[in-house]
Amino acid sequence: MVKRTVVSFVLMSCMCVAMAFAKDFDQKGFVRDVGHAQELLAQGKQSEGIAFWETLRGKYGGAQGHYENALGDMYSNAKMYDKAEKTYLEGVALQGRYPRLYIGLAFLYLNQDKPAEAERWAKRATVEFPRWWLGYYTLGEIARRNDRFDSAGHWLKRSLEVEPQPQTFWLLATVLYELKDYRATVDSMEKAINLDRAYLGDTDGMKASAMSLAHLGRYKDAYGVVELLTKHNPRLKQVEAQAIVDEIAKLERSAGVHKN
Repeated sequence: MVKRTVVSFVLMSCMCVAMAFAKDFDQKGFVRDVGHAQELLAQGKQSEGIAFWETLRGKYGGAQGHYENALGDMYSNAKMYDKAEKTYLEGVALQGRYPRLYIGLAFLYLNQDKPAEAERWAKRATVEFPRWWLGYYTLGEIARRNDRFDSAGHWLKRSLEVEPQPQTFWLLATVLYELKDYRATVDSMEKAINLDRAYLGDTDGMKASAMSLAHLGRYKDAYGVVELLTKHNPRLKQVEAQAIVDEIAKLERSAGVHKN
């Protein structure tokens, strides 16, 4: 069901990193400048944003990998994969113990249909940083994208054991739906929403929840989920919402026929 690339929170601002900067690193300047570069990217000025950040290599590069990770993310998002790979690996070579470089490489290879390489870097993150949820999450996403749903569920549950995150509950819900574990799908999506109500507007997760409720015979609740999705996602087209309603109605009719 989930077709989009799940990387938006992975290729995030370095303002959110958990690892400490080196003492002589200009952290405030870094946060300010990377924020400006990302503003340019958000405005659709991709070349300008990358060029601005490239000019700051002498100021921020060669430390613990923070600069290289941010630049690698920018290249990767621009599908400049060769440059992204080279930059991430330069960051890893600094041995600054900065695991986001591993995740950047994992998604870089995954987006090029190289799951074995992607998995190698994600597993390295879990080995070197076993108490960090994102490594396990990434292994789950790699498995999901290769239709290995049992494996995906395993890694996502492991990620949740380390640190519950709303996006992990959300992705797990979509995986559980593929596994036809409908009760668990509804439960996982509810937990995602409880942690972040923005997921009320997520088409993939809410559709999985609605269809799961329909499979469980809870048709009124299923239609209610579609109403919530429509309310919280103004970009959802009426035809898309109606398609979900039609699928629920089809299950409801089928159940009625079987009862008769």
